[in-house]
Amino acid sequence: MKTSIMFYLVLVALFVIAGNSFAIEEKPMDATEDPSEIDTPEEYDKIIDPQGYEGPSNTVYGLSAGLSITTGDSNSFFGINSGYSNTSGRGNTCIGLDAGHNNEAGGKNTFTGYQAGYHNKGYWNTFNGSGAGNSNITGYWNTYMGFNAGYRNQGSYNVFLGAKAGYNETESSHKLFIDSTDTATPLIWGDFNTNEVKINGGFKANASSMSSDQRWKKNIQPLESSLHKISNLQGVSYEWKTDEYPDIGLTKGKQIGLVAQDVEKELPELVSEDKDGYKAVSYTKLTAVLVEAVKELKTENQSQKKLIEAQRDQFEKQQAEIEELRSMIKELKS
Repeated sequence: MKTSIMFYLVLVALFVIAGNSFAIEEKPMDATEDPSEIDTPEEYDKIIDPQGYEGPSNTVYGLSAGLSITTGDSNSFFGINSGYSNTSGRGNTCIGLDAGHNNEAGGKNTFTGYQAGYHNKGYWNTFNGSGAGNSNITGYWNTYMGFNAGYRNQGSYNVFLGAKAGYNETESSHKLFIDSTDTATPLIWGDFNTNEVKINGGFKANASSMSSDQRWKKNIQPLESSLHKISNLQGVSYEWKTDEYPDIGLTKGKQIGLVAQDVEKELPELVSEDKDGYKAVSYTKLTAVLVEAVKELKTENQSQKKLIEAQRDQFEKQQAEIEELRSMIKELKS
C-alpha cells in the first residue's frame, strides 16, 4: 500500500516537472509594439490603458487631463492634457489634446479641438476648432468657431466664425468677423457696440425695409433747400480700384453713383466714416432729400404755371382791347 502511494506521488511530480520545462513563457505586451499587429481588444488594453475617472464633481479622461484639479468642480476634460492646469476653475468643458491646457481658475468655458483655448484664463468663452482662441488669456464672452479662429485676440464679447476668422486681431472687442481667411476685411464685419454691419462685397435681397415708426423719433423737422442741395451734387460714372484694394469686395466694371466727399459738403447726414477713415454714402437716406426736392420743384412749377396763366389772361385782355381800338379807328375812318 505504501509502495503504491509513493509511486503515485513520484508520477505526479514527474508530470509537473515536465510541464514546466515545456511551458511557453508569456511575454507581456510592450508599448513599443505595433498596434496594427494586435488581434484582440484585451491585448490593446495592455498597451493603452485609458486614464480617467468619473467623480461626483468632475469627469476626466485622458493622460494628464485635469491633472491639477484641487477645488474646481463641474468640469469635463476629455483628451491628453486637456484642462491640465485647472485648479479651481468651475463648469469648464475641454475636449481635445491640450484643450484649455493653461486654464487655472477660469470658468464656464467650452473648448473643443486641439489646443483650443490653450492659454485661456478667462470666463464664459466658447472656442470650437483646432487652435481656436489659442492665445486668449483674459478675454471673456467670446465665441470663436473654426480652425485658428480668434487665435491671437485678447479682447472680449467677440464672434469670429470661419477658418482663421479674426486670426490677426489682438485687442478687438465687441466685433463680428465672418470669413474663411485671416483677412482684416472679412466678408461680413460688425461692431456690436455701434450696431454696425459692413459687407465687404456685393449684396442682393428680394426685399428689405428700414424701421421708421414715428413713435421712435423726436425732434422731427422738415428738410429745407433740398432742391438746391441736390442741384449741387454731381452724378458720376467710375470704376473701383480693385487692383489696389483686392480684399474689400469691390466690384469690377463701370459703376454709377456719387462721390462721398462731394455729398458730405451738401448733406453730411448721408455720409459715414469707418474705422480706417473711408467714407460711405447712404443712398437710402438720399430718398428723403429727393422727395422734398421733387416737392419743391412741383411748388416752383405750380407758381410758374399760375404766373403763366395770369400773363395769358393779361395778354387776352390786351388783345381784346386792341381789337376794340381797331374797331373804333375803323368807324372813325368811315
